[in-house]
Amino acid sequence: MNFFYRAGFYGLFFPKTISFLIKQWGRCICPIIPIILAAFFLSACSCLTVRPLEKTIGSAASGNIFRPETEAYDLILNLKNENDTLKSFKGMGRIKLWNKEKLQTARMAWIGSESGKIRIEILGLSGQPIASLASDGKWFYILYHSQNRFYKKHLNESNFKKLFSIPLKSSEAFDLLAGKVPVHDYHSASLLKKIDGGGYILILEKKCLKAVEKIYFDESKQEVRKIEMFDLRGSLLYRAQLSRINNNGYKIPSRLDIANLNEEGFQLDIEKYWTNIYVSPSTFVLTPPQNEIN
Repeated sequence: MNFFYRAGFYGLFFPKTISFLIKQWGRCICPIIPIILAAFFLSACSCLTVRPLEKTIGSAASGNIFRPETEAYDLILNLKNENDTLKSFKGMGRIKLWNKEKLQTARMAWIGSESGKIRIEILGLSGQPIASLASDGKWFYILYHSQNRFYKKHLNESNFKKLFSIPLKSSEAFDLLAGKVPVHDYHSASLLKKIDGGGYILILEKKCLKAVEKIYFDESKQEVRKIEMFDLRGSLLYRAQLSRINNNGYKIPSRLDIANLNEEGFQLDIEKYWTNIYVSPSTFVLTPPQNEIN
């Protein structure tokens, strides 16, 4: 006779017995309640995704409307396929770098090859290099010519911060100079329609709904106006304003304007750009000067 049957039968004729049975059943089930609750909440957190809702979010004044989730993933696929046949590139332009204390202007030349290899030269007014920066996919190099200072370190996420004061990843710098839009690793994505100001926002999120990137599109969803990168706590790392033009079937950058919240950043105006040029692998390896100062 199972518990519920006994409870119904004895409850009618033996009220004290039913009280005893309930206490006994409670002792059996109470120890497993925390386990059941923990399993429920863990599975809920791991499965959180942005649903393809078609409704206004936040207050009526928020100015954003969710779009279907499938549309978000279609846009991501389009971004990843942009310039997919571009194997190498080089360019020249003028760069302004600033922080709270000073503003500097210089010329800049760069060259890149597939697999994320890149080299950047900051040039003085005479055209002579002031600083060289390179990455061969494994090592990261910086050479300050006027000081004869040379650095070689394993490639990591923060290498480019030494030159630009922005936590720009090597892969993100490569994508931006190659005319591509960096796409952060994510677990879920959503597309919002902006009512005020027009356009759309593609939001990439990690688990438990932490945004790691926001990509702002125009009304046609063909052009990206800007991107915002965030750390895992939701703090802004940098904001990049993008201007791109079509050249020989590729979207190439015409201006990059990147800054953080600490009044640090740079603006690059691209003047010349070449696509699919020959690049020697040795281009991305720097060596110390013979008279390096220790």
